[in-house]
Amino acid sequence: MQARPTGAALAMTVAGTIAVLASLAGIDARATYGARVTGDEPQYLVTATSIGEDLSLDVSDEIARRAYLPYHEIDLDPQTMALDPSGRQVSPHDPLLPALLAVPMRIGGWAAAKATLAIIAGITAALTAWVAIRRLGVSPTAAATAVGAAFAGIPLAAYGIQVYPEMPAALAVMIALACLTVPAPSWRGGRGAPAPRGAPPGWGGNNAPPAPRPRAPPPPRSWPRSRWPAAPATTARWPSRRRRPRPATRRSSSSRP
Repeated sequence: MQARPTGAALAMTVAGTIAVLASLAGIDARATYGARVTGDEPQYLVTATSIGEDLSLDVSDEIARRAYLPYHEIDLDPQTMALDPSGRQVSPHDPLLPALLAVPMRIGGWAAAKATLAIIAGITAALTAWVAIRRLGVSPTAAATAVGAAFAGIPLAAYGIQVYPEMPAALAVMIALACLTVPAPSWRGGRGAPAPRGAPPGWGGNNAPPAPRPRAPPPPRSWPRSRWPAAPATTARWPSRRRRPRPATRRSSSSRP
């Protein structure tokens, strides 16, 4: 029999699936007239194409042969210039995102690059749900509902397919948050706990001293029945008002008249 997924695993799956599907729903949407991407997005994709094909940041040959036409039918906005007499041109944007998208861009073009970002959005959503459950104590149902609703709406769903570094940066932030919120270990936990500061060698791991067990209270002392302490009097004794009878006395015969 297969084990059922835990609440945290189910919440992560639900949140990640919602994020991926919400991002992929707009993968074929056009950003502007005559282009599927706009702004700085074509510059990132051109650099990713150059890295995937030439392993170089020089985009002069991609711009010359108009390698951007599949996703940007109109002319590309000039953001580069010749850096030397050979005509070498480098995009002014950070090359880390193009390096991340170089292999998908080489395999499947702009659609594969956007699908990769959608998958990153799903991983970010799943990790967010995990942090909420394991680190913040949120219930799996609440975590899946909140994270799924956030990644299914704007702006997170749009960031899932836009060729910008926002979603990879969000994933990096969640990884750092998960690492920074690790509970501090305690050496009093017994076996497998780290050694305390200043402990002698060999106290770490399984050699840590066990935690002291609380002592049971001593049994009640059994007093002999003859030595039991007398209970204090709760009521005061009042003297009786009845008069005691006087003892009868005999009169002598000489005392008669």
